[in-house]
Amino acid sequence: MAYLETNKIDPDARKLTYVQFLTKYVWNKTEHTWTKRKIGQSIGRLYNVHPSSGELYYLRLLINHLKGPTSFEDILTVNGIEYKKFHESCVARGLLDGDEEWHEAMTEAATWATPQQLRELFVMLLVHCEVLSPLKLWNAFWKYMSEDIVYQQRRLLNFTDYDLSDVELQTYTLIEVELLLFQYDQSLSNYTDLPKLDKSSIGRLSNTVFADEQYLHVQCLKDSSKEQISLLNEEQKKVYEAVLDSVHNNSGKLFFLYGPGGTGKTFVYNTIINKLRSEKIVIPVASSGIAALLLPGGRTAHSRFKIPLNLFDDSVCDITCGTMLADLLIQAKLIIWDEAPMTHKYAFEALDRSLRDIMSKTDKDAHLKPFGGKTVLLGGDFRQTLPIISQGTRQDCVAASINRSYLREFVQMFVLSQNMRIHKTEVEFAKWILFVGDGTATKDNSKGINYSYEDHIYVDDSLMLITDKEHISALAKHVYTSFQENYTNIDYLRDRAILSPRNDTVDVINSEILK
Repeated sequence: MAYLETNKIDPDARKLTYVQFLTKYVWNKTEHTWTKRKIGQSIGRLYNVHPSSGELYYLRLLINHLKGPTSFEDILTVNGIEYKKFHESCVARGLLDGDEEWHEAMTEAATWATPQQLRELFVMLLVHCEVLSPLKLWNAFWKYMSEDIVYQQRRLLNFTDYDLSDVELQTYTLIEVELLLFQYDQSLSNYTDLPKLDKSSIGRLSNTVFADEQYLHVQCLKDSSKEQISLLNEEQKKVYEAVLDSVHNNSGKLFFLYGPGGTGKTFVYNTIINKLRSEKIVIPVASSGIAALLLPGGRTAHSRFKIPLNLFDDSVCDITCGTMLADLLIQAKLIIWDEAPMTHKYAFEALDRSLRDIMSKTDKDAHLKPFGGKTVLLGGDFRQTLPIISQGTRQDCVAASINRSYLREFVQMFVLSQNMRIHKTEVEFAKWILFVGDGTATKDNSKGINYSYEDHIYVDDSLMLITDKEHISALAKHVYTSFQENYTNIDYLRDRAILSPRNDTVDVINSEILK
């Protein structure tokens, strides 16, 4: 184990626990050794080990407490006695007295995990581990588990001053914990010393799926929608009016909003959402996480509708009638799905089958209607990424597209052509994007050269990062300037991204940023 070998030869390393070690040393993949970092304090990557992993978890617990062990014998030995198992060594060192190991697991997770992941870990500990005092564990970590709740409400409301009291925060966090416990056929009532939900005061808010969609600042939404409606151009206004007419008359129409980047598709979505959400439930989703961030309360379609990862022509969503998600879908008046062209047609068809089934509980003719009679607004640009088919041909990708689905015959199409970008550079960029989508971005205007390769495009120097340094490092520093000062800033991270068509390239870029 290279970590132990480094401790043998480096006295500075022996002063550090493993988690401290990672901030001072970096792994050299070529030489398979640890070397001191050239920059100062930095981010180290310490992979999580679940408590259910047994001995591996206890080894990780030990090296996070011990400084500079040089062998496994060092780790296993306590007061001159060498134990056979890491768990026994933890016990001998007093690391597992009472609930200390569970507090340790939560404390460490709180440094890197999301609040949702912390809640999941908390529930896992309750269900699968012998927590002696759940109340003490709750009191120590409920604030960490609640850190996303106010943020989510502010984002949904677009209301930066919105706040919750500690009592309200605890209630929301308990609701989330209760829902997770339901998955194990358990409840807060199974744990006598944990706080209980006051169901008489919570009412429908005990369903957090509804809370996401209903608990909104109505006046704020109305004011926002009025301003947005006044800014719609004629093309956008036609879409807005058609969608609202279908919703208000329960027409259950299927729309597709087609337009290249810069024509205001997202603005139309958000205007409709803000208008309807002051009085009805709207479910906004997108095919990618980045696009979902641009919609208030947006989620990825796979997450919201529980669409299977492996899709077939008869697939359905993992939504059971009578569940909270099914109830939400019954009451929703509109579904908005952005970046639809990049999703396989089977995903839409799976949702269509599921909604026809779910809605048939309240509408006997729902099985005859697309999406069970729900008004659905799809959107996107077919010039951009089509569904990815592993080892597939161009024809396979086209055949998997939504416009090759049986749902196509029900679609009412709207096209946005007016570019809403103001600055000249943005307009020029939008034009170039259109050329790329049309397959005509082959001309170098500065040199008067028109490249004839149909699988090549010409990218102007103004759109490239020109550097004589290692290109991935230069790209990372260009996009993530002042990263060390801002890596905990949510807005900083949300406002920038480096995209790549391959996961292995993403791994290389992430490793470079975390050096």
